Amino acid sequence: MKTNQKFIILSLFIFTLFSSNVQVVAQSHKNMVIKPYYLNLKHAEVQLSTSSNRLTFKVDVIAVKNCNLSISAYLQRYTNGNWVNIKSWYTSNDSAKKLTLSKSYTSTRNHKYRISATIKCDNEQIKKYSNVVSY
Repeated sequence: MKTNQKFIILSLFIFTLFSSNVQVVAQSHKNMVIKPYYLNLKHAEVQLSTSSNRLTFKVDVIAVKNCNLSISAYLQRYTNGNWVNIKSWYTSNDSAKKLTLSKSYTSTRNHKYRISATIKCDNEQIKKYSNVVSY
C-alpha cells in the first residue's frame, strides 16, 4: 500500500514539474515570428499603391548570390469572390543579385486589386502578394 502511495505521489510530482515547464516555454515564445527560410533569396517585397488615377506596383528582390533571377507579376482584381489575373509582366536577368520590376496600370474603379508575384532564383521559387488596394 505504501509503495502505491509513494508511486502516486512521485507521479503527481513529476507531472506537476513538467506541466509547469511547458507553460513557461509556451509563454516565452508567444511573440515569436516565424519566417520561411530560403536558400537563395535574402529579401523579396511586393508593394501596390494608387496615384494619379493609376495603380503602381514595385517588386524588389535581393538574392544571396548571383543567380538566374526572374520576376513574374500579375495584377489581380477581386471579382465574384475570386482573385482574377487581368494583366501580367515579366523581367529576368541570367546573373543578378538584385532585380526590380515596377509598372503602372490604369484600370477600372470600384474594385479591389493586388499583385501576385512569382520570384525565381535558380531552382528556388516563391510566391508573394502585395497589400490589397481599393481603387
